[in-house]
Amino acid sequence: MKTVNLYLLFAGLFFLSTSVLAADPFQVSIKNAEYDAEKNQLKIEVSLGKKGKRTVFILNDRTDEQLAQKTTRGKEVRFRIRGLSGSDVPCEVRAESDGLSDVRSVENSPADCDGEPPPPPPPENQPPTCMINAPANDVDEPINLGDSVFFAGQGTDPEGGPLSYEWDFGGGADVRPTVAIPGDVLFDVSNGSFVATFIVTDDHGARCTDQRLVEVGSPPDGLLPKVDEEPAPGTPAAGNGVISVGALQQGSSGLSVASFSNTQCNVSAPGVAISSAALGGGLVSWNGTSMATPHVAGIAALWAQKELQES
Repeated sequence: MKTVNLYLLFAGLFFLSTSVLAADPFQVSIKNAEYDAEKNQLKIEVSLGKKGKRTVFILNDRTDEQLAQKTTRGKEVRFRIRGLSGSDVPCEVRAESDGLSDVRSVENSPADCDGEPPPPPPPENQPPTCMINAPANDVDEPINLGDSVFFAGQGTDPEGGPLSYEWDFGGGADVRPTVAIPGDVLFDVSNGSFVATFIVTDDHGARCTDQRLVEVGSPPDGLLPKVDEEPAPGTPAAGNGVISVGALQQGSSGLSVASFSNTQCNVSAPGVAISSAALGGGLVSWNGTSMATPHVAGIAALWAQKELQES
């Protein structure tokens, strides 16, 4: 009896082990990848070996761009990827699921699959970084008119490209150096508060700025404080023959440059809470240098009329 039971036990184990080995293992295999030019359609068939819920991803094997994905419980999954033409059609596709993958060439692909794969697109340009090393802080202890301040800056381009440098001393010094370290700068124009701006520009036009305040002497009693200044206007406002316009706002101490406006312009005019025509009729209040520009245009027209009358 014991001999019979042992025989049955071994027979059962053998049957179970052969059943497990005979079960279809999970796999990822691309059976077909074909491009239909008439329908602009990429057809792909993937075999998974056995049933079970899983997600299959289809990618361009050369660029790693994902083309499609589908979740299935079957042993096979079919893809129909539409809207591809020309160089958008991959030379090879890759199917991935649960850590397994397979690659297959695309039949009838119109792309140039014999040459080198196209290079990846260039990364988006990153603006440079910059800082003023000297002076380390604002020069808020007034210097005498005619004294010098040592200036030094540095800039770095994330892509390693060339950089251009420019300094603007807000009217306090009659120089505009184009080097990173201009050295001693003479403040001999007038007394007042001046903002020194270090401007770094990369070869794509992206900019970085850093600033230091320089106090020169003491302004005469009764003068309004100097308006905070910003970097000089860029193109097109800085172009030759262009009149750049700044916006002014009314405050407790009179007119000042609006916080959103560029400064160091050729001319400025009111640009805050200006009544303008509203879409659909009526009036609306707007802010902006675009609100200041009509004032300047009107002044220019009156000036031109006066010149014509006197000529």
